[in-house]
Amino acid sequence: MASQHVSGVLGVVQKALIDDLETTRELCVQLDRSKESMSTQLSTQTMQYEQVSPHTLKTSSLSVPTSQLHCELGDLKAERDLLKAQLNTEQTSSNKLHSVISMERQREFQAHAMGREKEEEIMQLRQLLAKMEADR
Repeated sequence: MASQHVSGVLGVVQKALIDDLETTRELCVQLDRSKESMSTQLSTQTMQYEQVSPHTLKTSSLSVPTSQLHCELGDLKAERDLLKAQLNTEQTSSNKLHSVISMERQREFQAHAMGREKEEEIMQLRQLLAKMEADR
């Protein structure tokens, strides 16, 4: 009866840990997708930045006023910096999630080992009880 209770509790704990682990894995996948998207955006912005460099402004005969191009360049630089910051944030989040996954795996392993120990202890107590009843 006690072993059923311990098994039930361990089953519930194990189910909760598995659910948490799956949720964490899904978040990691989403973060990786966001990271790839941000990297693509950063590359695009960098290419645009390189196309509209001050050297290009001096040598080209554009019909757009230079001041407007400087404003656009400033906007592109700000957006690039923002994308870099977001990418760093995503990488930090990804690293934290990897740590959470590692800790959850460790907890699951410990819970499983603890369950096995409790089961062994219960079996030993049952054997001891059976032996004591047989000696009566």
